[in-house]
Amino acid sequence: MNKLNSIFNSTTVAICFLLSTTTLISQNESRFDFGVSGGLMATYSVFDTDLANRTESSAAYNFAIDLFYDITDDAQIKTGLSYENYSFDVLDFSPRFPSDLIGGIDIDIFNSFRTGMVEASFLIVPAELRYKIFGNVNHLYLTGGLAFKFLLEDKSINNITSGDDTFSSPFLLVKNFVIDLRFSIGYEFKLGSMKYYIATKSFVGLNELEKFDGSAVADSRLYGIGLFSGLRF
Repeated sequence: MNKLNSIFNSTTVAICFLLSTTTLISQNESRFDFGVSGGLMATYSVFDTDLANRTESSAAYNFAIDLFYDITDDAQIKTGLSYENYSFDVLDFSPRFPSDLIGGIDIDIFNSFRTGMVEASFLIVPAELRYKIFGNVNHLYLTGGLAFKFLLEDKSINNITSGDDTFSSPFLLVKNFVIDLRFSIGYEFKLGSMKYYIATKSFVGLNELEKFDGSAVADSRLYGIGLFSGLRF
């Protein structure tokens, strides 16, 4: 049921976005550009304690339909819809159970730990400002802003080991809504009627990626850097 609600909410966001976009474009078509883009990222999950760490580097990918609105000759608002998928392995010694404490004294012997894989996909609505910093038709630009991420699917696998017992944890879930701060620098050039661009992009998670109902585990935020390319028409 939670998965269906998440998909329904994400679909509602997409429909509302497309309807509002269609209305805006019909009012002032000449100031809008559409685009498509895609890319790969290296992502890092940074925990709030050194008891947890990412055991392997992870890759993420992105596909996007972009919308650009000209504010001035040099500045544009960039939004759209995109799909992103993340996955990474986790080894986390922050869970605490009675078997972790010596004789009831608050001394953690780290007898419990979490292993598994976090894998999730999101529908993303960016709200960014794109600004030309050098050049004219072919130019260098900066982009910065926020990305609002709505969970589509959580395929994470989480196992908790406490003493001699290992069990799957149904309580550790990727959040339904996450916000990123994003920044990129890129170069755009024109060939024929098409505008092509290539850019580096980095992001920082502003809130935790996961939620846990039960014994405390480390909070984690997702960071990433990647390379993207696309075209505008």
